[in-house]
Amino acid sequence: ERGHFAAQPSEPMERLSVAFTLLLTMAAYKITVTDMIPQVSYETLLDQFLLCNFFLLVAMAVVSAVLPQAGQDAEDLADRVCLALLGAIWCLIQAWFVAKAWSRERSERLGRGGLVI
Repeated sequence: ERGHFAAQPSEPMERLSVAFTLLLTMAAYKITVTDMIPQVSYETLLDQFLLCNFFLLVAMAVVSAVLPQAGQDAEDLADRVCLALLGAIWCLIQAWFVAKAWSRERSERLGRGGLVI
């Protein structure tokens, strides 16, 4: 995500190209992983994780397109605010999914009668 904000806000095409490259990479990853895991009729934790990160990348693309419309001073401040906000959201997404995966693993172990430390 930092690579996206490394480009100047006044260079929206460079930022958009990074965001769209990340979106395409995510789509390719999803297609590749889909062939490697069992097919189920419900949305998996991985599906939810990719969807959340997809929306975050879309938000980055929208910010890249809208930010140049602001004046130079407002553009710099808005860029810093967006970096902090989207970075915080990214960290929360990662922490939430780690906690959810850990919780599921723990409950499965308890359900099998395994030892949980």
